Amino acid sequence: MRYPLVLTLLLWYAIKPQAQTLISCGTDIIAQQSADTNPTYANEQLAYEVAYRHKLRSPVSRKKSNNVLFLFPVVIHILHDCSPIGSDNNPSDTKIKEVLTRTNERFSHSYTNAPSFESPLYGIDTEIEFCLASVNPDEEFTTGILRHNDSDYSSGPITELSPYFGESLAWDPSQYLNIFLVANTDVAGVYLGGSERDFIIINTTFLWDGLLAHELGHYFSLKHIFSNEVDQACPLNTDCLLQGDFVCDTPPKGMAGKNGGTCDLPSNSCDADEDDLSENNPYRPVSMGGLGDQADMLSNYMDYTGDCWAAFTQGQKARMHFNIEERRMSQLLGSITTCMETPPLYEIALEAVQIIQDTITSTWIPIITIANNGNADVTELQVTFSAATTRFSNEYATKIEPNTITSITLPSVDFPSGLQEVFISIAPSDDTIDAYIGNNQTCLSMDFGTSVSSTSNCQPIVFTKEVIVCNNNARVDGHAGPGIFRDTFPMSNGCDSIRILDVVVSSARIVSEIDASICEGEILEGRSEKGAYIDIFTSSTGCDSLRILNLSILPTLEETVAISICNGENYQGHTTTGTYIDTLVSYSGCDSIQIIKLSVEDTGNCLTTNTIESLIAANITFYPNPATERLFIQSTVQETISYAIYSITGILIQQPSLLKERNEVKVQEWTPGLYFIQFTTKKGHSTRKIVVE
Repeated sequence: MRYPLVLTLLLWYAIKPQAQTLISCGTDIIAQQSADTNPTYANEQLAYEVAYRHKLRSPVSRKKSNNVLFLFPVVIHILHDCSPIGSDNNPSDTKIKEVLTRTNERFSHSYTNAPSFESPLYGIDTEIEFCLASVNPDEEFTTGILRHNDSDYSSGPITELSPYFGESLAWDPSQYLNIFLVANTDVAGVYLGGSERDFIIINTTFLWDGLLAHELGHYFSLKHIFSNEVDQACPLNTDCLLQGDFVCDTPPKGMAGKNGGTCDLPSNSCDADEDDLSENNPYRPVSMGGLGDQADMLSNYMDYTGDCWAAFTQGQKARMHFNIEERRMSQLLGSITTCMETPPLYEIALEAVQIIQDTITSTWIPIITIANNGNADVTELQVTFSAATTRFSNEYATKIEPNTITSITLPSVDFPSGLQEVFISIAPSDDTIDAYIGNNQTCLSMDFGTSVSSTSNCQPIVFTKEVIVCNNNARVDGHAGPGIFRDTFPMSNGCDSIRILDVVVSSARIVSEIDASICEGEILEGRSEKGAYIDIFTSSTGCDSLRILNLSILPTLEETVAISICNGENYQGHTTTGTYIDTLVSYSGCDSIQIIKLSVEDTGNCLTTNTIESLIAANITFYPNPATERLFIQSTVQETISYAIYSITGILIQQPSLLKERNEVKVQEWTPGLYFIQFTTKKGHSTRKIVVE
């Protein structure tokens, strides 16, 4: 039985006039919508998870892996709008192969400088690998990379692109893993699951092996490791097979992102790791044979921590293998023929095209980069250029050895002046047959200007200017880059000044990350909810400055205290029985509401909370305050007193303990801020403030 999976959005865009904001993943919203509108979908999802839990609980699932490698044939569909091969929107075969190779290294945890982990459950070899398909559905040779010059479907929202991709372009998903690369869309990466889709879409602007590993995790049914509830600081973890991401060895996590930690020193945003006491949970208490509470796993590919991404877990591997065994065995069987490693005799591919202008003759000189992916030398080459109604085709003698990439400067071509779409194709011309022609042609849009004007009395003054932009759509002096453009400026003496404008695209991007906190009810840059927000600010040249804002919300603290005083005494100016509400300013600068329930005792033998306060003040000292590494608490009280420590948000940090004569609390790993120590006796309790720096 095939089980439809969840539509997984990595990022979606909210366009604003001066900035482009990437907001958190929409997986849960889409999943909920599907469950609400399609009962069959909801039932099949439930059946899938029930089968998965049954598998984990069976004795067979506890056996060790047989080191069987699961190999998946991949088809890359590149949709562009007349973008030349080798550009950002139409990456070369070589770049695609490099990204897939590094993705394989991530899945096997064998890439250069792959980190080692203290936990034996992290950084495992998933025994899953990907290859570019070498045989198409018609049993013909293919490189597994298909290029579509399609202005209608190279850009647009996912809801408009995905139906066309699924119905018209995708190869049989039971035999191939389809990945679509598009020039521009409203997501950075997305896996669309279900019987009618089952493919991945990636915006080429964000294409890299880390993102591909994340989306492939979704393809194999992995969920995000953080909580689905925006306001849930720490998700429930009483049954790790039913809660969170349904994988027991990914520590529970409340919110996406670093949450104040770093890749090398992650924080511990959730203390529910030990709540599931069953043997399914490797993080049950140490006293029960578990590993105990864990820090956040920022290195996990299924979080939103791109620069930390480094590992899958053993449990995630098991879930991916279950998905393969239940849904994708036909692809594995097909990979025996679709992942053929032996290259054909003749197979050439265009890797890049550049057309530059000779500054003296004004003619245009093409430079093409060609890869020989075959087993034989290429000795003759036919190159064809088409622009408007003009077509040029010539044969050139050359020698390109197998498994090499060569750049060839061709004789000049007289292209029509003005803005032109140029189509370039190559073919071996020595009576050989290229095994795959899908990578033999490309298109580029270029302004060929006008001819150089001159007089018999002067030589044109020629100068070169280089401008770096950050995307293919940026315009420089009226030219849409990248490319080399020639502009002629008449001077007062009748001669010409010729500028060669070289517009270069650079992917460099300034990235900054800031942490900010606001009080509950306040707004920062239009945001009032906690989350990780990414703002992309674009300059006139198209260069991006990316800022990651980790926003946390400091709640309005509310504390209710029961106070008793003797008749004639006062507490904070109050002398009569009643309930009083005071609004104070907390250590964080936010409101702190204190509700005082005051009672006045009239008895002669009056013992009140004031008496308890006096007892604590006279007999208990704690130092240093503020503390940085250790906090010492000394007591001379003879009766039994316990103490506990809470964060400013009311989270229990230090479990209740009996107060001894000398007590030591290690605070070096605590988040700097205000904390409360609560002392409890049989007669009541008293609270003191401490600061950790």
